[in-house]
Amino acid sequence: MQASARSLTDYRSEPWRNTAHINVMETKEMLNEDQLKIAQRALDYLMANADLTKDEMAAAKHAYVKLDPFIDGDSIASVWSVEDVYSLITDEDGEPVENAITVGEARQVLRLVDRTHDATIGINWDVLEVGLETVRREHA
Repeated sequence: MQASARSLTDYRSEPWRNTAHINVMETKEMLNEDQLKIAQRALDYLMANADLTKDEMAAAKHAYVKLDPFIDGDSIASVWSVEDVYSLITDEDGEPVENAITVGEARQVLRLVDRTHDATIGINWDVLEVGLETVRREHA
């Protein structure tokens, strides 16, 4: 799936996490220190060279600072994606069902589980599935 181009403004409404080393679910690999430093340098370049609004610059600076715990290894985080939500929707043979929910509904599932999960359990496949069922009921 090809990612669509997004401006910094598109990310402004997304919550920033004070966490580190992002677990990329599709590959089960952790982003390493070098990759995180490259991301921080890219933000540095963006802030120095792009024509950003005041709000965009503030968001970029915030993201830049949030990368430090990732680089230092002081925090961890797992990332769940809309692809993970889609993977929960299968037919009787266990095959993925295409276009069963919209990307907006999948994002709604992610926001719901982020807001409502039990921190002592965390977000896992069962929690994600309950979130999916809740959103599907709301849209039924």
